[in-house]
Amino acid sequence: MPHQRKRALLSLLEKRLKLFPVVGILGARQTGKSVLLRELLPELRKTSYVTLDREEVRRQASQKPSLFLQGLESESTQTVCIDEVQKAPVLFDTIKAEVDEDRRPGRFAISGSTEFSKRTGIRESLTGRIAPLRLFPLNLAEVLDFKPAYPLLDPARIRSVPSRKLSDVQRWVERGGMPKAFAVRDEAAREVLLDAWIETTCMRDLAGFAIPRFNPELARRILSAVARAETPSRLEVARSLGKTPRQIEPYLEALQALFVLYEIEPYKTSVGKPLFYLFDSGIARALGASPERCLQVWFLNECLSQFSYSGSVRPDIFYAVSSKGSRLDFVVESKAHAYGILLCDEEVPSTYRLRAAEAFRRRNPSIPVFVLAPCLHVHRLENKITILPWTAVG
Repeated sequence: MPHQRKRALLSLLEKRLKLFPVVGILGARQTGKSVLLRELLPELRKTSYVTLDREEVRRQASQKPSLFLQGLESESTQTVCIDEVQKAPVLFDTIKAEVDEDRRPGRFAISGSTEFSKRTGIRESLTGRIAPLRLFPLNLAEVLDFKPAYPLLDPARIRSVPSRKLSDVQRWVERGGMPKAFAVRDEAAREVLLDAWIETTCMRDLAGFAIPRFNPELARRILSAVARAETPSRLEVARSLGKTPRQIEPYLEALQALFVLYEIEPYKTSVGKPLFYLFDSGIARALGASPERCLQVWFLNECLSQFSYSGSVRPDIFYAVSSKGSRLDFVVESKAHAYGILLCDEEVPSTYRLRAAEAFRRRNPSIPVFVLAPCLHVHRLENKITILPWTAVG
């Protein structure tokens, strides 16, 4: 089945289970965490699996957490997998007590669809005992079932990949990487699945946060405004809804805790305010995002997932705008490298479009800029600006 395909995070998960007593897998709802623990990890080790999505299981875990955990372990079990663990917060302290008595690596693999520290105090209870990992929507290598190459970790490795097709990237950008939706060929059926995801997030998931006078319809309008706004800052999103930034702030914070939104700061040599981006291009498109915005979301997923799955420290990602308004989509800064990214949906970027790359290079002469376009070959311009095919980054 498409949603049971190989996940690049599995290899890193197995490595972390050999080092830490607890591994936490975090990510937005329906990105594949359950399949990873229930279907894929048992291929590598003996596990027992339980999900707290079921009310009776959640009640047992909350009322008798010690007995609950002991009932999941046996002599043959290497790893106890607990899905949606944040739904029984008392388990965190109980797991802490268990691993303090027996710090055997790989005892627990826990997953959650919300940032643990926002809701459960995981930093206080499991500090030093847990290795946090992040699962993203399917990236291009996972969709095509290719061996991960992680080119975005090093600018020298960003190159054309002949075995990938531009149409593969275009299809990913349009459909996104949500495991249950991306392989659905019928567009109407796919839109139904994505709309159901949006509805559940706004109606159910956000309701678990202490948002004053919570309004699920406003939550959906905020997501749509983020998807459609030319510059999706707090102020522009709020203005488009007839609200103040203060009124929508609790929603923005909760959506970040649910891994639905990213907040991207302006680069240090740039002007502007923080901007918000959705986590999946299929979701963004369903909410009315432009092709250009969907490309931006696609790149964010590729970049963040590659750093995450390779075991590298997450890079700092910025955007850059000059005083005259020319905008570079992203600036990626890791411990080892820094580079700029300009995304184009035309095969030959216009002179006007390239001005953003040139303006950034004038302010930051040591940082190369890559222009990603739907072309077939690499074109090296002057002043450390290189035009690359979309396929070069996957």
